[in-house]
Amino acid sequence: MDKAESALGWALCADLEAGEFRIEEDAWDLILMSLYLQRDLFEPVKGGLRVGGLAVVSVHLYEPGHETSRFSLHPGELTGYFDGWEILHTREGKPIHNPQGRAVAEIVARKV
Repeated sequence: MDKAESALGWALCADLEAGEFRIEEDAWDLILMSLYLQRDLFEPVKGGLRVGGLAVVSVHLYEPGHETSRFSLHPGELTGYFDGWEILHTREGKPIHNPQGRAVAEIVARKV
């Protein structure tokens, strides 16, 4: 067990695409999706958050010069998944800390 696992008191490794982990309804205050895109997870993530809970999402955007894939969003697509939520932050473009990196879409949304 590493330091992070002992600090949290648990560890879980699951294949989300194979459905090895089910996000319980109204169970979480925070769900983070970082540079991972599986479009069919947006509804379970939204349902899994309690009222007032936060979804923090950062995913790659389609951009010229990079192969298109199911792991990249189109510009403007991410905010559509959180229609009706309180949007605390949204941004699309090159990462501020790495202007040469791949473009990302990011959002922090609160369940209302």
